[in-house]
Amino acid sequence: MGNYMIKRQNSAPLALPGDAAVEQSPAGDRCTRRARSAPVARSSPVLTGLRELPRGRETPPADVAPDLLFLLDRLPELMPLIASEFDLDAAKALRLTNKAFREVGASRFTGADVPATEIGNMAQFFSDAANISTLRITDKGNFSDQGLTRLIAMLPDSGAKISRLDLSGCHQITDAGLHNLKGMTAMQSLDLRYCGRVTDTGLGHLSGMTAMKMLNLFGCSKITNTGLGRLSGMTAMQSLDLFGCNRITDAGLGHLKRMTALQTLNLIICTGISETQVRQLRARGIWVHWLG
Repeated sequence: MGNYMIKRQNSAPLALPGDAAVEQSPAGDRCTRRARSAPVARSSPVLTGLRELPRGRETPPADVAPDLLFLLDRLPELMPLIASEFDLDAAKALRLTNKAFREVGASRFTGADVPATEIGNMAQFFSDAANISTLRITDKGNFSDQGLTRLIAMLPDSGAKISRLDLSGCHQITDAGLHNLKGMTAMQSLDLRYCGRVTDTGLGHLSGMTAMKMLNLFGCSKITNTGLGRLSGMTAMQSLDLFGCNRITDAGLGHLKRMTALQTLNLIICTGISETQVRQLRARGIWVHWLG
C-alpha cells in the first residue's frame, strides 16, 4: 500500500511517493487509500526536501485520522511536519498521542494554552514538552490554587524554564497559589490581572524573579507599599501595571527607583499618588498613565 494524498480544505493535495494508487473521495478533503500487494516503503528521497504541509483548515476532520495514522506508521519522516503544522486540538482530533509523535512533536512546542479542567490529563504532554516556556490558563474561572499546584508539579524542573505565564482572570488564585512560583526565576512576563485575592505576601513569593520585564497587577487592590518593596529587586522591569492599586502611595513608588529599565507605569485609579510624584517619574523618561 503506498501513494497517499493529504488534502486540507481549500488547498492543493500533497502527493507522497509510494507504490499504491491514490483516490480522492467524493467528500473532497478526506484521505483514502487503495491497497495493493506491495508494502509501503518506509522512506523516500522525495520527502527529504519536503518542508511544509498545505495550509487551510486548522483541525482536519476526525475521519482523516485512521488514514493519517496509517501513513505516519509507514513514513515516519512526516512526523516532524505533522507536529509542526497541527496545534494541540488538531493533534487530539487526529489521536496523535502515540510515543513516536510525542518524541518528535512535543519538543517543538514552546507554548501551550492550558484548560483548567484538563490539567489532570496533561502530565504526559508536559513530561515530553521539555521546551515549553510560555503558558496561558484558559477556563480561568475554574482555576484555583490547587490547580496551579498540580500544574507546576507537572512541569519539568517545576517550571524553572517558564518565562511567560498568563494567570489573568484567575480570580480564585491567592498568595498560597503564588507560593508555587518561587522557583520560576526565569520568569520575564507574569500577568495577574484581576487576581484580586493576591496581597503583599503573594508578591513576596515573586521577589526572586529578577529577570522580570513585565508584571501586570491590574485590579490587585489589596497590594500596598509593602508589596512594592518586595518587587524592588526586579531591576530589569520594563512595564508595571498597578491600575486600581489604590492603597499605594508616593512612599511605595520610592521602591521603584532601582527599576532603571522601567518604561511604562500604569497608575490609573491609584488615588494615593500625588502629581509631584508623577512628575518625578516622568522626568526619568517613564511613560506614566495617571488621571490625577
